[in-house]
Amino acid sequence: MKYGFIGGTPRGYKVFLELVAKGYRPEFCVILKEDDHENLKVSGDFLKEAEKNNIPASVKKKLNAQDYANIQTLDLDFLIVCGWRTLIEPEINQYLKIGMVAAHDSLLPEYRGFAPLNWAIINGETETGVTLFLINDGETDSGEIITAEKVSIGPDETAPELYEKIIDATISAYLKLIEDYQRNPNIN
Repeated sequence: MKYGFIGGTPRGYKVFLELVAKGYRPEFCVILKEDDHENLKVSGDFLKEAEKNNIPASVKKKLNAQDYANIQTLDLDFLIVCGWRTLIEPEINQYLKIGMVAAHDSLLPEYRGFAPLNWAIINGETETGVTLFLINDGETDSGEIITAEKVSIGPDETAPELYEKIIDATISAYLKLIEDYQRNPNIN
C-alpha cells in the first residue's frame, strides 16, 4: 500500500503521527503553512517528524505543479487529505487507485462547509462526527462517503473540547480505512 499525506492543523498532525507510529508511512507529505495570525502552529513540528522518519516533506499553502507531477509518478493507492484548506485539483484522482480521502468534521451530508463543529453546538445537536469521503469535482464536501465515526456532544461542551474528540475519531477512521484497504483493496 502506498499513499501520500496532504494536511496540517493539530488534527492533521496528530493523524500523521499516529499513522507513522503504527507503521503506515506515507511516500511524502505536503504540510499546510499556517497564516501569520494563527497562534497555534504545528507545521514546524510536523516537518521535523517527517524528516526524522525520512519522509520527503514540504511546507506550503497550496499544491504546485511539481507536487502534481510528483503524485502522477508515484503509483499511489490514495492520498490522505486532513487539515488542508486550499483546492486540490480533482483531476489528480485519475493517478490514484482510490482517490483523495478527506476528513470532514460532521456526519455528511449534514453541516457541509465551514465551521461544522461550531454550527453543531450552536444548533443544539447531541452528536456529530467525522466523515471520510472521496474528494470529487462536485460541490464542497460532496464526494462518496467511505466511513463515518459518531461523536457525542455534551450539553456544556465547547468547540475546543469537541475538537479533541473529533481528532480521536479522525485517527480511528483513517486507521480503519488503511486496515480495511490492506484486507480488501477494492473498498470503493
